[in-house]
Amino acid sequence: MKKKVYGEITLTQPSKLITVKELLVNSRNNMDIINNWNHYNKCYLDIEEYVNGKKVSVWGKRTFKTLSDMIVFLNQSVQKNGEFSKSRTVAKVYDVVSQDIPNVTEVSSFNTFWSLIKGKGNSNNTKQKTLRKAQEIKWGDYSSWMEEVLAKVVQMRGYAYNASDEPEKVFWIPRNRKSMYKAPKSDAIELESPAPRKVYSLEHGIKDAGMDDYTLKETFFYSINIDSQVFYEKTSPVLNVNESVISCTKLENDKGDTAVFIKPVKKDKVRVGKFDDDKYQLYVSCETNKPMIRKIEIGKMKSNGILINKSSVLFNRAKEAKFFLRDIKTGYVSDLSSVSIKLNTLN
Repeated sequence: MKKKVYGEITLTQPSKLITVKELLVNSRNNMDIINNWNHYNKCYLDIEEYVNGKKVSVWGKRTFKTLSDMIVFLNQSVQKNGEFSKSRTVAKVYDVVSQDIPNVTEVSSFNTFWSLIKGKGNSNNTKQKTLRKAQEIKWGDYSSWMEEVLAKVVQMRGYAYNASDEPEKVFWIPRNRKSMYKAPKSDAIELESPAPRKVYSLEHGIKDAGMDDYTLKETFFYSINIDSQVFYEKTSPVLNVNESVISCTKLENDKGDTAVFIKPVKKDKVRVGKFDDDKYQLYVSCETNKPMIRKIEIGKMKSNGILINKSSVLFNRAKEAKFFLRDIKTGYVSDLSSVSIKLNTLN
């Protein structure tokens, strides 16, 4: 079985006390491990002790539930002068990868607000290459939101939702997956919308759209609270905790006809496919200059897996996140998932 190494930490220094406080000072070259020990405490440590540069002791494949447990072991094991360490002690922190543990093979991410508008099943995972057709949008569930957007963006003031008017066809939707979560560009608008699309005109109200060229105008942002699903307007696309955001941009032709071009702004949820949570714990792994891991506390397992808040997978300076499982009994782990989450879509 192979090892996945997370780094080396210094545990003791000559003429220093053996305490948690000193441990934090000693391991400043790899602070993530020590500062987040609750995420690494199922990992193994190969410990080596040196006195005057000579290796005098080795302890292999040790585990410590807490840093305090580690300090007790060190005080009992390393050479000392009174209360002070006589040696320099270092440890390699690693996991043992076992092919007997199943890999995480299904990972997806999505924008909650966008998925609610588009209808269930639109998580943009690696298996699903197209979005649902706009005709399937559950617009009636969001009539008050639609009325507010129409009034704000295309100045359709005083309008009360009426399904027979087909006001949802005034909302034009992108179909280019590669640029789905990027800011809209006027020279690259690809649309997925019911044919014929509709526009709002001051003179004629909602009417069929012609084949005119439309220009992007002012953009507004709307957010929904993921728990309460209460929506509100935002002044910027910056996401707060437990929030999902979409952009609504005014489209206008030279006749003054207007429509709303809507897009999701970043992703706020991650879904990991179903696994046996009685046997395995879920972890996320990211790499910057050093690999880092976090244990993910999960809720109730559903038939299609579990949903994770974006805050659980974000790391400073990391570009992508992968996942692995840890066997609760043995502590061994699976290989990293072959699929990953691009973190720039979550930031």
